[in-house]
Amino acid sequence: ILDGELASVKIYGRLGDLAEIDAHDVAASTASPALNYIVVENSLAARQCVEYLKKYNAGRSRFIILEEMQYV
Repeated sequence: ILDGELASVKIYGRLGDLAEIDAHDVAASTASPALNYIVVENSLAARQCVEYLKKYNAGRSRFIILEEMQYV
């Protein structure tokens, strides 16, 4: 995918793949649907991903947009 239409989009990956999950945390990770969210740089990247999913009828996804995160 990233070699084609989404090559210029800053996609970090699936949240669950970006964090290291200990064997004891498997139950917690199974119960947390947020681990399936896709982490992207900005809203433009999320929009381009949504358009890609629609174009290829590839399902749905939820996104975590880093530029919109507030750091405490």
